[in-house]
Amino acid sequence: MLFSQNEGIEDKTFVVTGGLGFVGSYLCLDLVRRGARQVRAFDLRPTSPWSVDLKNHGVHCIQGDVARKKDVDKALHGADCVFHLASYGMSGKEMVQFGRVDEVNINGTCLVLEACREFEIRRLVYLSTYGVVFGGKEIVNGNESLPFFPVDDHVDPYGRSKSIAEWLVLKHNARPFKKNNGKCLFTCAIRPAAIYGPGEERHFPRIVSLAKLGLLPFRIGDSDVKTDWVYVDNLVLALILASMGLLDDVPSNERHPVAAGQPYFISDGSPVNTFEFLQPLLKSLDYDLPKASLSVPRALVLGRIFWAIYTVLHPWLNRWWFPQPLILPAEVYKVGVTHYFSFLKAKQELGYVPMVSPREGMAATISYWQERKRKTLDGPTIYARLFVVIGIASLFSAAYLPVDIAPVPLLRATSLFIFRSMRVVRTIFLLAMAAHIGEAVYAWHLAKRVDTENARAWFWQTLVFGIRSLRFLMKRSKITGGLGFVGSALCLELVRRGARQVRAFDLRLTSPWSDDLKNHGVRLIQGDLTRKKDVDTALRGTDCVFHLASYGMSGKEMLQFGRVDEVNISGTCLVLEACLEFEIRRLVYLSTYNVVFGGKEIVSGNESLPYFPIEDHVDSYGRSKSIAEQLILRHNGRPFKKNKGKRFYTCAIRPAAIYGPGEERHFPRIVSLAKLGLLPFKIGDSNVKTDWVYVDNLVLATILASMGLLDDIPNKGGPPVAAGQPYFISDGSPINSFEFLRPLLRSLDYDLPKAALSVSHALILGRMFSAIYTVLYPWLNRWWLPQPFILPAEVYKVGVTHYFSFLKAKEELGYVPMVSPREGMAATISYWQERKRKTLDGPNIYAWLFAVVGMISLFSVAYLPDVGPVPLIRAISLFFFRSMWVTRAVFVLAMAAHLGEGLYAWHLAKRVDPANARAWFWQTFALGFFSLRFLLKRAKS
Repeated sequence: MLFSQNEGIEDKTFVVTGGLGFVGSYLCLDLVRRGARQVRAFDLRPTSPWSVDLKNHGVHCIQGDVARKKDVDKALHGADCVFHLASYGMSGKEMVQFGRVDEVNINGTCLVLEACREFEIRRLVYLSTYGVVFGGKEIVNGNESLPFFPVDDHVDPYGRSKSIAEWLVLKHNARPFKKNNGKCLFTCAIRPAAIYGPGEERHFPRIVSLAKLGLLPFRIGDSDVKTDWVYVDNLVLALILASMGLLDDVPSNERHPVAAGQPYFISDGSPVNTFEFLQPLLKSLDYDLPKASLSVPRALVLGRIFWAIYTVLHPWLNRWWFPQPLILPAEVYKVGVTHYFSFLKAKQELGYVPMVSPREGMAATISYWQERKRKTLDGPTIYARLFVVIGIASLFSAAYLPVDIAPVPLLRATSLFIFRSMRVVRTIFLLAMAAHIGEAVYAWHLAKRVDTENARAWFWQTLVFGIRSLRFLMKRSKITGGLGFVGSALCLELVRRGARQVRAFDLRLTSPWSDDLKNHGVRLIQGDLTRKKDVDTALRGTDCVFHLASYGMSGKEMLQFGRVDEVNISGTCLVLEACLEFEIRRLVYLSTYNVVFGGKEIVSGNESLPYFPIEDHVDSYGRSKSIAEQLILRHNGRPFKKNKGKRFYTCAIRPAAIYGPGEERHFPRIVSLAKLGLLPFKIGDSNVKTDWVYVDNLVLATILASMGLLDDIPNKGGPPVAAGQPYFISDGSPINSFEFLRPLLRSLDYDLPKAALSVSHALILGRMFSAIYTVLYPWLNRWWLPQPFILPAEVYKVGVTHYFSFLKAKEELGYVPMVSPREGMAATISYWQERKRKTLDGPNIYAWLFAVVGMISLFSVAYLPDVGPVPLIRAISLFFFRSMWVTRAVFVLAMAAHLGEGLYAWHLAKRVDPANARAWFWQTFALGFFSLRFLLKRAKS
């Protein structure tokens, strides 16, 4: 039966019971979109994650209980059609609350039926469940001819109550109204498979929560067990088609609606093992997949144990602190026994065909959960939590509690066996607590940058769990690839120019630009460039690839030789393979000046220069980028295996040092060093010149290069103009790097380098740092290891003249810089001034050392016994203060002054910088006036 798109919807009033729930909200919004006159969402709760969106679309939200006649009558009065979705007891603790399950699912349905007949509502669509015919026995490709599962044999009240309710609904079909004998109520039932989609609130949150805690250790049943799933949009389509199937004023129906009195199974039509279905979701969230397998009989034993426990604890089931059961018997059957059904009847009678494929549905669900994970606190498994908490509590008990308390003697004996003395035990405990506090403070500072909303929660979680919490935050802040600075600007420009689809492929889950990219319709794909599966997923079906991802450009990354080669060389090989396999016609590679520059002066160089010898590169980044570029250009012009008539075209863009608002490699490091007063000298002569390129100019050049690879331009024979070519790209204004940075540092009130260091001396310093950090290689990714001051390759970049002409790019691609260096630096300065205003400012490293070392020294002299350096410090203090009494008085006065300044800073910051008020307090408490003067300056401005 085929219906027009909005038949029976336009100019009608609809009521959706359970309308603030997952399916109900989607249904309400679709009814509004299809032109319904009024849509009412009738729900027990006053609000839900969708309520704001529903109200914004004109849905009338009515709060009430479906088990109360007065509430039901109020909601249904005057409606033309009712979708009865409200239910209770589908999963978890709800399944054990027998009374409430029957009250909602049976009594509530009876009240809805009475109201429909009383108010002469013509159509009622009931959302049922597979459970009305399935009760634990295998069903393969079942259909609507199957009988109801015996009511007495159901293992849970939900299946039993839904079975009774559906029977009541279908029994009421075609019953005439009391007041108007010419019309009657038509009903039908939709039996959906397990429902999924963005925002699903029954199964997925529980599964993800268990996986996050490491409590999803096993699969249930064999790997060949299959069940059905249905994406929410497909289910909403089926519900609406069912409501159309109850129309009795369609000419072809002859007053006998096609759906009247009928049940329909609804699914995506792709039966799959439940754990295989969930695997992409859990893998995308970096949660462990179940490895062991548990047979159905054993899982039933486990389920019945939980059922018995939760039945005994029935009075407390609704308490927030009471966790969900691991699994219950009915849930064992759902995932461990094959049961799937055909939707052929719905297809033939209603015209139902799934709109969204399982692949598309799961992709949308994964995207939702990745975004949800990004906005919430992540953390270790339950086992790591128990290990840390029990460990710290045991150490504390052994170290400080009296012996006469029950477990303390045993704990103390164990501790002494391991640590040999109580002094060591107490020291270990204090060191552990100090480490946790330090890690928590660092977590708070890091979270203020990468997860601002949860900064406080990250602090407390890391204070308790230490590095086991911190590593999750550090993973969240990991950086490389296409959500980066240039990649984000390029994606947004491609969208602006009308690209059908733009995909940003990156290792990290999120970046400062990810929200903006999503808002502009860019599809974000998380993956590793060095994994073929991830590369294939990202590149399949594309027309052009911009290969920007790289590793090792600056700082500690430069010394991670293995990872540099893995990303820059192996990753590039995988990109090339994917392009040839999927017949992608164009590849633009973002290279570097370093493929031809290695420390020798180059003035106004061009593309005719040879590659710098591979073995002479001083860093792995330049060497790996040179190899990768040569691979890229060598692949140019290759025919595709399956389609010999078409060829693969490549080119390389060699940009100067990149700058602009949000640049994340060079400028943050430079500004951080300048803020700490660790930028004391220039490198090289003042007449040394290098190139810079503003990000918008680079994006323009990259897009022009992609156009230069087109081979279908009319009246133009031969290969594309840019095919196989490299291009130098810059602003065209060579300048000394320190002169270039001067306006930025001056605008931020940071000291400019005054002294000069020759290149040869700077190289010695760079090699020293390179040697030290090479020795520390295993710890390069640790948060506590700072960036090296400078490395040899960076000495050459700023200390040796090297700039290039972009004449070739101008002649062949039409490249001319859009943004001048003055305009580019002005935008960059504006960005950094705003960034400085939003973050904590403070004194240089020398003030920190003076204040912290001074206070520690005073405390040591005043209160510590003669340990280590204390006698020497005490002698110096007595030389200045003459007596211990004066020394202690000075320390107490200094602490009081710091505390008073800290409190004043907090009150002042609440007015001028509320976001950082707490940080201002702690910094001023530690540093006193050295910190306070920066806040006073901010208040004055």
